[in-house]
Amino acid sequence: MAERAHLLSIEALERLRVALILYRERAAAALHEMGDEVRRTRVWLQQDRIPHWHRELSRRELRLEEARQRLFSAGLSEFRDEAGEEKRQVLRCREAVREAEEKLAAAGKWDRNFEATVSPPAKQVDNLRVLVDDGLPRAIEELGRMIRALESYTELEASGENAPPPA
Repeated sequence: MAERAHLLSIEALERLRVALILYRERAAAALHEMGDEVRRTRVWLQQDRIPHWHRELSRRELRLEEARQRLFSAGLSEFRDEAGEEKRQVLRCREAVREAEEKLAAAGKWDRNFEATVSPPAKQVDNLRVLVDDGLPRAIEELGRMIRALESYTELEASGENAPPPA
């Protein structure tokens, strides 16, 4: 006679199945949000930051030119010996232009390197997404089948029949 299985808690398996369902839902939402965040970052970089720093650089270059004109006019003025404030303003405007050039260059570098930087971790996230979207539902379904088979087995045990559990 075949040895009987000692089932301690089918309910524990059912709780595991429910926990896997909840985990899958949360993980799928988190992975979806992660993908959206990567796309939003790319759009922000290309459509917001780069154009912003192009505009800002043009605006600051215009201010620098205006400051240079004031300095030139102050130098020509017979009423002023020194143009100290105008010189300081030109230096501040040059620094502002340099800063905008650096920010624009950094945004351009981020844009050029975005794919190479983001692709390796994004590939890992895609692999996880496949597991969450395909593997977990299959595992949950298989666990459900196992639970039903075990429940059938315990019903047979309770009725006193010695039939093997369904496949």
